[in-house]
Amino acid sequence: MNEILTPDQWVELQGRIRKQHPELRDEDMLYHEAAEQDMLSMVACCIRKAKKELRGKVVKFYRISTLKNNWNYSRKIRIVQ
Repeated sequence: MNEILTPDQWVELQGRIRKQHPELRDEDMLYHEAAEQDMLSMVACCIRKAKKELRGKVVKFYRISTLKNNWNYSRKIRIVQ
């Protein structure tokens, strides 16, 4: 993946992915920075999706959450000013 997720970002994404795929177990969703590709492979296998398709979902969730966080942060700054 071009963008490495931090553990905090993964926790947020984990919740969103689990809402769509409740069949995933805790063991499937563990995050290890060094083993990100392995984790993607395991999750892709469990939900029967191509790894490339899953990677796209993760990047999409990451970008959406980043945009929301940036929007909330800038909104708070405007309110304070």
